[in-house]
Amino acid sequence: MPLLSIGQLSQAAMVSLMLRRDLKSKVRKLSQLKGMRIGVNTSTRTARSTSQMLAEYLIKRAGIDANDVQIIPAGQTLDAQQSALKSKAVDAVMGDEPFASQLVGKGEASILVDLYNPQVCSELLGGPFVHAALTTREDVFNQHPQTVIKMQRMFDRTLQWMVQHSPEEIIDQLSNQPGFDEGNSSALLVVLKRNPKMYPTRSAWDAQAVITTEKFFHSMANDEVEAALQFSEFVRGTPTAK
Repeated sequence: MPLLSIGQLSQAAMVSLMLRRDLKSKVRKLSQLKGMRIGVNTSTRTARSTSQMLAEYLIKRAGIDANDVQIIPAGQTLDAQQSALKSKAVDAVMGDEPFASQLVGKGEASILVDLYNPQVCSELLGGPFVHAALTTREDVFNQHPQTVIKMQRMFDRTLQWMVQHSPEEIIDQLSNQPGFDEGNSSALLVVLKRNPKMYPTRSAWDAQAVITTEKFFHSMANDEVEAALQFSEFVRGTPTAK
């Protein structure tokens, strides 16, 4: 079923490049990653995760040939990434939050590049970046516009509320939600304080963010089909209410 993206929920590439703790004083810039092993969420020839593409992009931008580093699957859980670092199976990991901050807090890693930071992201990727988006099926967008509008407005209210409240208040609200892991509270609080502007103030599309993100995926394309992909094919604004 064709999918459509109906709202932007981030303005930064939400991933951090972390170093193994014993490399903190030895690696201070991306160009020093030459010859190292970098862990990503998944790594296959046919399907690359965004973390892998971002790792490859940063390597390329630093002037390192793709053959001069080794990309290794390091899992998508805290335990898997911590194990990969502690066993020295990898020298660095592209990590998601709250795992990245938890690993730093445990002294197992240090952050070399924090792409959650909109300023850092813009400097390295050329502008704001769409990492998270609100998505629905094409039939829902066309046949139930009021539902789409309701969801967009709900996320707008949430984003506006987050702008007007402190990181502590945001975490306090999350802690009251079913399924929230209290063990993540401290790490999430660190992330929110460090990068308070990683979320947009509303879900409406930022034209520059769409352009930056499209250029990124075009630059990392593996074939002509990927290189020809146009975000206008699946990015939508507010539907016309019936």
